[in-house]
Amino acid sequence: MSRIPSTPPDPPGDTEGSGSVLDYPLRTDPVMVPATERQAPRQADADGATRYDWRMTSRRQEDPVVLYVPPTRVVPVVFVPGIMGSNLKAIRDIELSVVKNGGRTRELLASRGERVWNVDSTTSPLKADNSTRWLNASAAKRQLILHKDAVAVDDRGHIELHSNDLVVPLPVGNNSDRQRKQVLANRLADKRARGWGTISWYSYGPFLNWLEQTLAGATYREGRPSMGMQDLLRRVGRSPDGAETAPPVLTDAQVRKLAHFRFPVHAAGYNWLQSNMDSGAELAAQIRRIRQQYTAQGLSCEKVIVITHSMGGLVARAASQLHGGDQDILSVIHGVMPTDGAAAFYKRFVGGFDGEGEGVLGRVLGEIAARVLGPSARETTPVLGFGPGPMELAPNRHYNGGKPWLFITSANGKVLKQLPEHGDPYREIYQTDAWWQAINPEWLNPAKREINPLEEHLLALDQAAEYHEKLAHRFHQPTFAYYGNDARKHKAWGTVTWRAVAASYVQLAAGSQDGMANPTVSNHAKWSENAQKPLHGDPALWRVLPGRTDVAANQALPERGLHDSSGQPVRCVVQPPTDPGDGTVPAAESAAGVRRGRPVVLCRAGGYDHQGSYNDAGVREFVLDSVLRSLDPLKVPA
Repeated sequence: MSRIPSTPPDPPGDTEGSGSVLDYPLRTDPVMVPATERQAPRQADADGATRYDWRMTSRRQEDPVVLYVPPTRVVPVVFVPGIMGSNLKAIRDIELSVVKNGGRTRELLASRGERVWNVDSTTSPLKADNSTRWLNASAAKRQLILHKDAVAVDDRGHIELHSNDLVVPLPVGNNSDRQRKQVLANRLADKRARGWGTISWYSYGPFLNWLEQTLAGATYREGRPSMGMQDLLRRVGRSPDGAETAPPVLTDAQVRKLAHFRFPVHAAGYNWLQSNMDSGAELAAQIRRIRQQYTAQGLSCEKVIVITHSMGGLVARAASQLHGGDQDILSVIHGVMPTDGAAAFYKRFVGGFDGEGEGVLGRVLGEIAARVLGPSARETTPVLGFGPGPMELAPNRHYNGGKPWLFITSANGKVLKQLPEHGDPYREIYQTDAWWQAINPEWLNPAKREINPLEEHLLALDQAAEYHEKLAHRFHQPTFAYYGNDARKHKAWGTVTWRAVAASYVQLAAGSQDGMANPTVSNHAKWSENAQKPLHGDPALWRVLPGRTDVAANQALPERGLHDSSGQPVRCVVQPPTDPGDGTVPAAESAAGVRRGRPVVLCRAGGYDHQGSYNDAGVREFVLDSVLRSLDPLKVPA
């Protein structure tokens, strides 16, 4: 065994690129590495010193065992996931008071430390820990388990090694299998130590593995570029596709600079039920710890690169602009950030998560979200209504340029009402008593907690408004960003339309089939619409029909049954999304708000859904381009 100091000199023109300071993924490229070359697998001691393990071999083998020394300058990459992308566990025993056998007792819903939100599974996400426990769960159980003060981040999520990580070039011998297993176990432990277990592997794991391996491949050996570096050099003279304004093309020097650094990839899960301002404070502190970890090992670690997905962008902006994180951040790369919210969250507030998801990944996660958070508004309200984080994803004052985005129209398309009328969605849409209200106060507290549920909900709503008022025009500098602009396959709700039509509501006999029955309604029912019949009065004065407040129409679209001002029954149904976007975040109404941050590069494109965007080849090209440009302020020897 050979052990070297944690601060070896940088070999001029002969460095092996990047990797984790705790474990460096080996690359055994048959073109760049001669078949006779024997490499000692590299690991690290607890203090960060590099260690090479090799079993003594026959003296007849005279070819050298090569020890590749990594660079001493480190630029950690910190990935921040979107809402529901972080694993959560209970921080205390969670109990529900129930009546049983004529007396009141307490039912244990989750034990302290128990996983309560974990999408991943080694077989299928539909068999994940949470998918079965939540089947037929009551709204009261959801309220108590998924409360911001009852959970914390869980780091026990599923992790997989990249195929390159599985290469362990050890000499054949009695102990080689045992040594190989130990090396692989250490590599998994390294990724877990860097937070990879705190986030959904199904959503983000393949991207993290790809990013780390791609950056680790930017190496030189014996003065020659590796195949990974050769591939990166093909980007010289190019700008990213879909850039709104063409940035300068990449230079040879920008690409070759990668070989002077290593890029350990970290993941930063967070409690997505709490305010993004609170999560931002935790992220800023975590970034400081990451830097200190590397500098304590004698390595040079000036700043980190932050990459975000969706709501993770709101967390990163809070970390940078409110909690001093800008001093430790080299750049922020935002992906599909709902800068000013997303009208899809209004749909979730009024209709639940049923029918959610675009693309294969999005549909699978949409099904899980519906099972856990609830398919209907009655079930989702006790979760979303108390969560500042989810509320911060509802359209804010800047959404759609401050113009109305919620419309009530007649059957022939005539606009009967548009909201917000005075630019304040919090008062006019979220806190109103009108039938289109996002949160029904009657559904907030099914667990009968000894609280004022409306007061707690309004506090969460005030926190959401405060976040956007503080950060509406504040972004880290420099910022890079991309967003979806697909008008064909991945439409989003930029605006939301309730279509109102005069109708009669007919109860059907048990067993009748009409194609519109909802399993939450005890008796089947059918609407008989009359689009020619006029509607009367201001929609704000219409009143809800008893029993028609939480019913989904076809395609899982929210529905309300009302009486207009004349007493005529009215059927109102939210219409399908029609605006360009990524299936969740609309392009023009919200995502493009990142322009206020004056991004160095801003790309928009179609062809990918919101949840799976980092698996898109074009998005990955954008990420690499942004990482390369992010290194511009860092000086390296000529």
